[in-house]
Amino acid sequence: MKIYWIAIALLALLAGCKQPAASSPADMELKAHIATIEQNLLDWARQNGGLYPETLNADLMKDGQNMALINPYDRTEMHPVAFTAGELAAGNVCYIAVHDGYDVKDYILLGFGEDMAAGQDVDGDGKPDGVIEVRRSSGVSAEKMRSLIEEMK
Repeated sequence: MKIYWIAIALLALLAGCKQPAASSPADMELKAHIATIEQNLLDWARQNGGLYPETLNADLMKDGQNMALINPYDRTEMHPVAFTAGELAAGNVCYIAVHDGYDVKDYILLGFGEDMAAGQDVDGDGKPDGVIEVRRSSGVSAEKMRSLIEEMK
């Protein structure tokens, strides 16, 4: 009888657990592109004394075959956008260079999904920002990221 109640309790617990929404193939492609851009940034830093670039240029937005990364939602070339780009941000990336004096010692990469009213709340205002992928260097805490984004608005 005791096992019966344990089983019922476990089923009730599992029924109350929400599964994360499945990502679409386009979302998964965007996340892979953000990982590629991050790897390109890490390679850049290895070649430049540990410093990151001021801006995200076209060379940093290419794959291993030196082909431009493609926006998975509209099939155009991906490009950097401002955090405040709204609907124009879908399928693109926001790059934030984090300075220590004049040097760029850290970075934040934000990948925007198709729905600007969904995704993560990266600026801490309690509303989703359309961001489905966040990558940041180890020197950038979530709190620092929110602060930097707030300054940009």
